Amino acid sequence: MKKIALVLTVTVLSILNLAAEAMEVRRFGLFIGANDGGEERQNLMYADDDAREMMLTMEQIGGIDNSDSLLLLDPSAGKILEALKILSLQISDVDRLVRRTEIMFYYSGHSNEEGLLLSDEDLPYKTIRESLDSAGADVVIAVLDSCSSGAFTRAKGGQRRSPFLIDESSNMEGHAFLTSSSETELSQESDRIKGSFFTHNLITGLRGAADNTGDNRVSLNEVYEHTFRETLYSTESTIGGPQHATYEIQLTGTGDLVLTDLTIPTSALMISGELSGNFSIRSERGDKLVAEFSKDQEETFKLALPADVYTVNLFNGDKVQIAEVELSRNGQFFLTEKDFSSRKLAWTRFRGDSQEKAEEVEFCLSLFPGYDYPRLSENSLTNFQFGLSAYAPRFEGVQATSLFNITDNDSGGVQASSLFNIARADFEGVQGTGLFNLAGENLQGVQGAGLFNLADGSLRGVQGAGLFNIAGDELQGVQGAGLFNVAGRPSEGLQMAGLFNLAGEIEGVQMAGGFNSTDYLDGVQFGTINYAGRMNGLQFGVLNVAKELDGVAIGLVNISQNGIVDAGAWYEYSGSNQLYTFFQSGCPWFYTLYYLGNDADNLLRSSEHLVWGGHIGSRISWGPLEIDIDAGLRTSYQDLKEHGEDSFCGIPSGRIVFALEGFGLFWGVSAITSYPGSINSILYQGDSFPFMGNPEYTVYPEFILGFRF
Repeated sequence: MKKIALVLTVTVLSILNLAAEAMEVRRFGLFIGANDGGEERQNLMYADDDAREMMLTMEQIGGIDNSDSLLLLDPSAGKILEALKILSLQISDVDRLVRRTEIMFYYSGHSNEEGLLLSDEDLPYKTIRESLDSAGADVVIAVLDSCSSGAFTRAKGGQRRSPFLIDESSNMEGHAFLTSSSETELSQESDRIKGSFFTHNLITGLRGAADNTGDNRVSLNEVYEHTFRETLYSTESTIGGPQHATYEIQLTGTGDLVLTDLTIPTSALMISGELSGNFSIRSERGDKLVAEFSKDQEETFKLALPADVYTVNLFNGDKVQIAEVELSRNGQFFLTEKDFSSRKLAWTRFRGDSQEKAEEVEFCLSLFPGYDYPRLSENSLTNFQFGLSAYAPRFEGVQATSLFNITDNDSGGVQASSLFNIARADFEGVQGTGLFNLAGENLQGVQGAGLFNLADGSLRGVQGAGLFNIAGDELQGVQGAGLFNVAGRPSEGLQMAGLFNLAGEIEGVQMAGGFNSTDYLDGVQFGTINYAGRMNGLQFGVLNVAKELDGVAIGLVNISQNGIVDAGAWYEYSGSNQLYTFFQSGCPWFYTLYYLGNDADNLLRSSEHLVWGGHIGSRISWGPLEIDIDAGLRTSYQDLKEHGEDSFCGIPSGRIVFALEGFGLFWGVSAITSYPGSINSILYQGDSFPFMGNPEYTVYPEFILGFRF
């Protein structure tokens, strides 16, 4: 068995090495920034920066390798045409296993109705179009950002007769063109953002702000819709006037063209679903505004950014909050409400009324529902209170009730209730209930319930319940329940339950004897059944389900939208004549496979030849090929019938199968192995050979042909 494992390991490593050399899509890029438009035109300030930022974005998350991209700053027309020839030669040398080649042409600079304005030269659109068409790429993506002038915005040339390369008479098959403005408008750059409005919003969209579907991939249509909307909003009140981005797409095939992939390992800012409003993000390096966008309260939002220190400003009505974020290389930062602090207001002195001093009441006996005795003002403090019922505007000390205490504004101390305590605003201390405690916005301390505690807002500390705890928006600390925990978004720490845990967003660990569920998890889930909307970490259970998995799922069945979920059948025809049905699920580098088969001649007539098994394996993409390599155990009905509980009936088995991506048919080889001490299985039939000349280990290979969907 050790020798078989060694052979399989060597095979896997060899295939992985070959797969690393091949790509499904190979994308090339030419990025041009031209501040100098000639003596008659004012120099631009940020065209070169736009080109650098665009190239960096596409190299990080746009699938362009550094060796396949070129950056030209204030080039001549000849330099641009020479660069296009270089890329054309690279495209012609691409491995034939590459499914598709693409070229991106990006230009930021001066232009007029005829073409690009480069210092004292003109480069006609027709010449560019011909060079792109002859480059040999399957898909051409051209982005032109040529803009106009103003006090805070500077001219990038005169009015253009028509958007870049959009001409109904030209051959547009396999082309996508995106321009910064319509044919009658000026395009603009800004001192405030240190770049052009169009490219600034385009890059923000490519880095994740345009991901409307939440699939962590930004398509051409998504980024255009985002860029059009944000550019128009940014320029409506400028001197240059409203700017409308335009595009023309003529691509054959199905689906949408993906421009950036946010699942590629890179540093990223994860923005909690609890946060909403208008965001601006500024980097510490160069004090540059890197992103502006608006976000509704919805699912977690991901923005891919370079490693740096950032200041995040959140504007929500007249409320302004600031957060400092440090992103490490390939690290992720989960931004929540607790990371923000309110902007300090200027200190002022009152010219009139002075602040009222709080009145302190040492003892309060509640006699009537909604009233206190003695009667309390809104600034009163009470140190001890018990009911029948109370109001207590500001509470410090102990409340003990049997129907019921209510506090408002500031709270504190201990509440102990058997129907019931309510604390609003900030509550600090302990709530212990037989039925029931409710803490308003913030609870700091401990809740312990034997039916039940509810904390709305932030909970910091511990909840422990026999039945059950609910924490509203935010949990930090530990929840432990005999039946069940519910935590809102976001939450941090540990959830432990005998039956199940629910959380909006959690960073930490969910552990349950039954079921875990969260919209977003950065950490670990342990449970019989685990569900996560977005999962970054480890799922461990019998059934693991994730809409999006960035990590590992280990279980009997592992299902994710960006993973493997296949069913189908295969036929082993060289020796055993067996027909199998199977179910396969997991992520590409770790999946589970379960199968059931029977003799093809007795498929529906007899169960004597039933065979079943389970494997774990990995799927490797190699150009247009998908290669599945898996191994595990199989057994048969007759083996169990003959040997029963006296022997171990699992036979080591493995497969290597090949399929074209998107094509249901596959072909490959399976094998089972006999070893010293193994049973005399009916599965050992057909041709065989000793493994590496050792007759004690015998391999029985089978050719297989199948389909999956």
